[in-house]
Amino acid sequence: MDPSNAYVAPSTLPGAGRGLFASSDLGAGSVIFAVKRPLLAIVDEKNLSSTCDECFTYFGEMGRNVGRLGSIEFLKCEGCEVVWYCSQVSGQIYIRTTFGQTCKDNAWTSNHQYECSTYKAVKEQESDADFKCTKIGSKRLRCIIRLLFLHRHGRISPSDFATFTNLAEGFKKLKDNNTSYMMNTILKFAHTPPPFLPSSLTHASKAANNECQLDTPNLLTSHQLARYGTYLQVESLPLGMCLEPHYSMINHSCTPNAFWTFEGREIQVRAERDLKAGEEVFISYIPRGYFYERMERLGNWGIKCVCGLCKKGLIEPLGSLRGRLDKVLNDKNWNDKAASTRVEMLRQLVEYLRKEGYGWGVWPMNLLHSRLYHTAREMGDKAEMLKVLVKMRYAVEMEQEPKAFLTERVETIRLLTSIMARVQDDAENQGKMGVLVGGVYIGMRQELLKEIEGCYGSDSSLARWERYRYMAEIGDGQKVDTEEFRGRLNCLLRWAGVDWE
Repeated sequence: MDPSNAYVAPSTLPGAGRGLFASSDLGAGSVIFAVKRPLLAIVDEKNLSSTCDECFTYFGEMGRNVGRLGSIEFLKCEGCEVVWYCSQVSGQIYIRTTFGQTCKDNAWTSNHQYECSTYKAVKEQESDADFKCTKIGSKRLRCIIRLLFLHRHGRISPSDFATFTNLAEGFKKLKDNNTSYMMNTILKFAHTPPPFLPSSLTHASKAANNECQLDTPNLLTSHQLARYGTYLQVESLPLGMCLEPHYSMINHSCTPNAFWTFEGREIQVRAERDLKAGEEVFISYIPRGYFYERMERLGNWGIKCVCGLCKKGLIEPLGSLRGRLDKVLNDKNWNDKAASTRVEMLRQLVEYLRKEGYGWGVWPMNLLHSRLYHTAREMGDKAEMLKVLVKMRYAVEMEQEPKAFLTERVETIRLLTSIMARVQDDAENQGKMGVLVGGVYIGMRQELLKEIEGCYGSDSSLARWERYRYMAEIGDGQKVDTEEFRGRLNCLLRWAGVDWE
């Protein structure tokens, strides 16, 4: 970890132990700390054949996370036949990266030579009736194997190993019931003496529950954009898990001031808002949700959150309205209903919340609008999709408490500009909507690039990709008059049913 922007000290939270603190004033989006090559970065089982186990280049059905024209092929490890590595391909590279044999060599030198034979041994027993679940496909099992074998071979020092295993202390409840299976698997196939102590296996298993999801921004492919004309998924690509001690020292808040992201394999913790020197860094361990749902999830870590949001208690729909919301949001047969029926039910809930005096920012207004957008997309209703996304950006996210995360705002404006691009392509047949979009489209694309750079950094893969797309589709030298843009944007907002000045 780069010590210039962060340091470890006793937490300001009662009973929380250590915490991470900003060592200097930082602006929103700034890197608090980064680890270029965390050893325990593990590819998810469903992405093994489409993700490089070394650099985490991904090319698959969900999209891609590297800017390269042409396809990307992956080569399976000849030894274990479990992990894959990216290969040299033809095509123009417009975002710098390293491909090919180097990734395989680097992985072998740093970690894979110590785990390969165990991966192979477990894989060859896939049909063994004594075992269950996904065996060597399990990312948590591969994480534990790597941690233990790197420690055994001196690639992780005793003090660093103790740091990893101490992470287990804060986790009260294991996330799954496969702990015994994983320990038995390692004991059965780890042929290299000395045997692992049961206590080491237990601590390693619990430590693995402190992982963060390894997400990288989705760049998508030109083929996908051409085929669908808009982003089907702008959420980050969930490629696996990462266990990193410094990250795991960051304490929780439901109103976090930081977030994590990955640039390839590199983990980055960035400021969600401006930070002062000496301010403790907080991330959110859990997704947004109702008050009691958050409390239950945090109970897995033995946490009783004392953030400002939790101190306020219940500020959300209750009684019969809560029952109506839960019935819709938790309906297992939701997708069996006609799309038009679902849209009408969601609209009624939004209208009822507003009539009851709830603002745009109350939970679950964001979730309701997200459902509305996806259902409208299913129907191919561009006007409804555009209206919903405008409301999300300029009403829901503006009033949301805690504030919408930087990554969430980027996802919304990526969707919004992609819908606008669809409308632009057929502006003559879109009537008033086409005129409204045409007046703000270039300005929105410039806002998109600015927000991506502010969230992920100007040198990130996503920022370079968006600059490339902007230059290819719009070109340089396009200036936007601020007052004129604001006036035209207000017209679009009124059309969408948003009062915003």
